[in-house]
Amino acid sequence: MRFINLFPHILTICAIFAPVFATYSLWMKGPVPEKSLEYSNFGTSDVLSRLNKLESGFAFSLNYGEEELRNLYSVSSLLINSGKSPILPSDFYKGISVSVDERWKFLSVETTSVGIGNVELDWARVSDTVYKTEPTLINPKDAIIVTAYLTYADDELNAGIESSPEIELNFSARIANLREIKKRELEGGSFDVSGPPILVSIAGWGIVLFLSLFSVFFLLQIWLVGRAGFFSMNKVKSTAIVFSCSILSIATAEVVTYYMVPGPFSFFTLESFAITALNFSILIAQSLLMGGLFWKGRKSKLLNS
Repeated sequence: MRFINLFPHILTICAIFAPVFATYSLWMKGPVPEKSLEYSNFGTSDVLSRLNKLESGFAFSLNYGEEELRNLYSVSSLLINSGKSPILPSDFYKGISVSVDERWKFLSVETTSVGIGNVELDWARVSDTVYKTEPTLINPKDAIIVTAYLTYADDELNAGIESSPEIELNFSARIANLREIKKRELEGGSFDVSGPPILVSIAGWGIVLFLSLFSVFFLLQIWLVGRAGFFSMNKVKSTAIVFSCSILSIATAEVVTYYMVPGPFSFFTLESFAITALNFSILIAQSLLMGGLFWKGRKSKLLNS
């Protein structure tokens, strides 16, 4: 059986799969849209030691109330709504809280909004190791840098803590259709991705969607290539065409999946012009190729007739 006879059946299967997948996904998530919050710690700073190194011959001392601080550390985390749905104040059953190991004591917690979203979080002390905030609106891609200032809970026990400790902040909340605030590790405490601006971020149902899209794009390209008469070339050129079509189909399927189903590391690409430009270049190349093949195949058909 020729491939052209199978192609309508393949498209029919894909057309049936799409609404089934959408219905099952909606049933699994329920009427409340799925929420996604992620955070990453990116470094601890010994504030007092840095101050004392600014100028030789000077020594800084800090007081917290009537207590003299012998050590002062700051640690920052990025908190981001990495999903597609806004988190409304009415979605909160328990506000966002930040906590730290009992070896440490919070002195203060503050936030800085990143990007176009102006998110304000008012932190209130619950205990020496816990701060909480009131419910607020957090739109998709809203990002907040949370900075905490800490000191040792007990100076007499600080001998058991390394001279350059890495302090971990932990976030939690009770939000409708949010399983947990996920922690994401960043290599080197940085958002910079070395090498070319290529980052694949696919997980869960995104993998199913990626494979389905790749199959559709690849089969459609092969059909258009055959319709345009390029398979009448020698084997080397035909193999090169098939290989090129497969690579472009993989890239296009990944880009479409990236925008339809946010992956686990989608916040890496926040406001990244290079990655956005690369994604749109792939989509434009795919559109031009398929349009050109369709025109070539139509022209060849008219000439043969």
